[in-house]
Amino acid sequence: MPISPIAASLVLDTHLHLYRVYEVAATLQHARRNLLQLAQGLGLARPIPAACLTERADHNVFDELKKGRRSLEPAFDIRVPAESAALLLHTPEDADPMILLAGRQMVTAENIEVLGLVMEDLVPDGLPLEDTIARVRERGGIPVLSWAPGKWFFGRGRRVRETVARARPGELLLGDTSLRPWGWREPRIMRAARRRGLGVVAGSDPLPFAEDAVYAGRMATVFGPAPFDIQRPASEIIRRLVEHIPQLGQPGLDLLLQLLALLAFPGAAQRVFQILPQLAQFIGDVFTLGFGIVTHGCLHMLLMYHKVGENQLPHLVRCKILRLYCRHYIRLIRQLVSSPPCWEGPG
Repeated sequence: MPISPIAASLVLDTHLHLYRVYEVAATLQHARRNLLQLAQGLGLARPIPAACLTERADHNVFDELKKGRRSLEPAFDIRVPAESAALLLHTPEDADPMILLAGRQMVTAENIEVLGLVMEDLVPDGLPLEDTIARVRERGGIPVLSWAPGKWFFGRGRRVRETVARARPGELLLGDTSLRPWGWREPRIMRAARRRGLGVVAGSDPLPFAEDAVYAGRMATVFGPAPFDIQRPASEIIRRLVEHIPQLGQPGLDLLLQLLALLAFPGAAQRVFQILPQLAQFIGDVFTLGFGIVTHGCLHMLLMYHKVGENQLPHLVRCKILRLYCRHYIRLIRQLVSSPPCWEGPG
């Protein structure tokens, strides 16, 4: 007997990596928990958490899960629906499953990242941007130009702008991530794309460090309650992404504006005091990172003064310095994220 569509909201992370340093089941648990927390904060009725993998050419976690070569037990029970590009991850405590979608990430000849959402087939790296987008569409996927700090400047930015100017609604999406920090406005290319009717979606885009797995699902695209056929999740999600244009609430809201907004509502004083520890942590992180930059610069000058190249430092010491510096930078970026954790699509 066929199951009737249910009236449900959709909370979709459109940019999820499952790196080899991650424990896959635990990362998906983090994603599910974070997505449901976003839905709870928005007061959504019957939210369905969903995540689209954006696997590189050397990663095939979705295929391993689908073919039973990798297990998620006891965290999830994997069920394969009629559509090949989706998996249903059931948990004992939830009536509705989490949806895991296939997807790929490619790097073009221009060094621009392109995502292929809801597709299993590989598209090789190193192709021109237009060819990469065309091949994603040929394979039934949804092409997304994925933003990251510094990757849409100069020549690459010009190529992205040209591509956006030629695209028609439904042919191409732009992707925002949780890496956009405090005060960083929504990129101009995204604003221009939305004016042209192109959709902008959002995803967590966690980094390849084991401790970053907890950020899976921290940023998502949200669609309000609508009929949803849980047995055809890939088709349902493709339809929403193509037909609806997600809209941003308040991009790049900085700390001062957040405080002013809080003061405009009843009970604001209590809420301000709740974020004071975060403010203190933010200030501490800024000073710590500044100290790290100065220390790094002093070390470099000292090595130059003694005519010792950094490549002559013991390999282990250099690796530790670089790892500590990168980890603190990543931690600061995560602390500074001010973009809203989700993009709301029309119901």
